[in-house]
Amino acid sequence: MRTIVSLNALAFDAPGNVPDWVQLVPPGESRTVDGRGPYRLTDPQAVADASAAIGKLPIDENHSIDLAAPRGEASPARGWVVELQARDGAGIWGRVDWTATGRQKVGDNEYRGISPALELRADGTILRVLRASLTNMPNLPGLATLHHQQDPSMDLLTQLRGLLKLDAAADQAAVVVALNSVIARAESLATVAKAAGAAADATADQVVVALQAQAGLAGNAARMAAELVALQSQLTTVQNGIAAEKAAALVDGAIAGGKPIPASLRDHYVARATTDLAGVTTELNAMVALNAGGLPGRQPPAGGTNPAGLDADQAKIVALLGVDPEKFKANLAKQGLKQEAA
Repeated sequence: MRTIVSLNALAFDAPGNVPDWVQLVPPGESRTVDGRGPYRLTDPQAVADASAAIGKLPIDENHSIDLAAPRGEASPARGWVVELQARDGAGIWGRVDWTATGRQKVGDNEYRGISPALELRADGTILRVLRASLTNMPNLPGLATLHHQQDPSMDLLTQLRGLLKLDAAADQAAVVVALNSVIARAESLATVAKAAGAAADATADQVVVALQAQAGLAGNAARMAAELVALQSQLTTVQNGIAAEKAAALVDGAIAGGKPIPASLRDHYVARATTDLAGVTTELNAMVALNAGGLPGRQPPAGGTNPAGLDADQAKIVALLGVDPEKFKANLAKQGLKQEAA
């Protein structure tokens, strides 16, 4: 049977109970009843960390540590703040380890509020919480009272939002939906675990292992997977070898046919053709071969020179490029070159 949870059904601290957590600093900016301030809580987490570094923070009665102790009078602690939390939109809270006397006084409603002693900058920025006091006339407004009926529920909602990874603005209904979802997932996992022969509280990973063992898949599946990987690797090696051979034959054939491929670029073209044989074939076919058959119908003249007075190599270039021999010779002259018979 599926379990449904409602926050209304959870037992919150009732008036007269002793709270484990108390609010020490309100969020944002505040002034005291007697007009001091403003006090600014600009970085709650930094303040909580700096305060925790002091150690346990005492909670006395009516600031006796600051007022009575300097006169040599008693200033006993009624509790110790042993943990601090910076809560989104709720300032700084402290978990209290009450003394027997402190628990009795708070439980009997002898005190209604908490008053912190703070370390401040000159501009009112709060740096640390130094200690706190039980009081019936708190000077810093905005703090939750010790017996405010809604404070414990707000505390629980804040903790549940954190545990469920919800936004700080999530309301009670959203928290209930998230809780029920977690419960449903836990019950589903427990059902699968039971079917797999695993413990009812088994983790998801443990349930998977149990299912594999029950179906006899653990050893066989791993062995088959290893064999498949080995075969795929062998096939890839063979395919790569064939592609490399075809690429080398294409490029070497093009070089032998007079294509203008320097020796330094031979491996470059082979590597490209290994992965793109068709593309490199098209590119090489478009290259003009540096021999008599490079351009059909354009044959260099026989003999060592031609009527323009070019040597055999230059005449071949002129024929291959299809340029006017006289213009070619004129261009050579402009570059300061001349033709001489050996």
